Amino acid sequence: MTLSTQAGPTFSDEELTAYLDGEADHALVQRIETALETSQPLRDRLQSLTVPLAQIRNLWDDALQNAPSMPPLPAPTPRGITALPFGAGLAAGIVIALAVQWGTAPSTTPAKWSKWQRYAAAYQALYVTETLASVDPSPTETKSQLQALGALFELDFTPVDAVTGADFRRGQVLGFQDKPLVQISFLTDDGTPLAFCILKRPSKPDAPMRVGAIEGLAAAEWSRGEYGFLLVGGQDQDVIKALAAQLSETI
Repeated sequence: MTLSTQAGPTFSDEELTAYLDGEADHALVQRIETALETSQPLRDRLQSLTVPLAQIRNLWDDALQNAPSMPPLPAPTPRGITALPFGAGLAAGIVIALAVQWGTAPSTTPAKWSKWQRYAAAYQALYVTETLASVDPSPTETKSQLQALGALFELDFTPVDAVTGADFRRGQVLGFQDKPLVQISFLTDDGTPLAFCILKRPSKPDAPMRVGAIEGLAAAEWSRGEYGFLLVGGQDQDVIKALAAQLSETI
């Protein structure tokens, strides 16, 4: 397919930024993606509006190598994903989310992933097998966690303990831009950590499941009303697709 060098349909920077952040409505997304199929100038504009995270990371790494040593500083509160009060132990490890602010996870994020999904995926990119291997709640603890999360989100999360292909390990409440975000962690039989994330936000049109890659991880996302869903982790998109199909049917 030959790309046109003509400008084609005109879009404002605000519309293109909303598209990049995953905040554009369905009609605008369709218009932009149709135009992208044939318009090189529009592709160039989108590229100019995209933050070059890889270059920023390289500059940051070079600066760290040449910087003098510093005394320990108090850990700042991350601006992206933060812990919300939700019982003892649920906020453990949230300081890891600081890495989200500096983009330390490898970025393969397509333009269509929304901002909250990119933050959640960058957080999950820090997980390894050992993060969850020692977390093995009893059936009673599992039920208690899932019921509490369900009460907060007005959803029944108890079926996640019955999915095949991965074992439930932990449920916790995070937050993104003052909106509650549930993270339910799984560990597959081969030790791959996965995260099922649900963001509650103003209602939007339902969106069917889409499978791809974000922050170097396999991912599936879909939405229903006021809930946005993301399953992310590992490299195997077939595994993610199979588990996401179970979750989308039961939650």
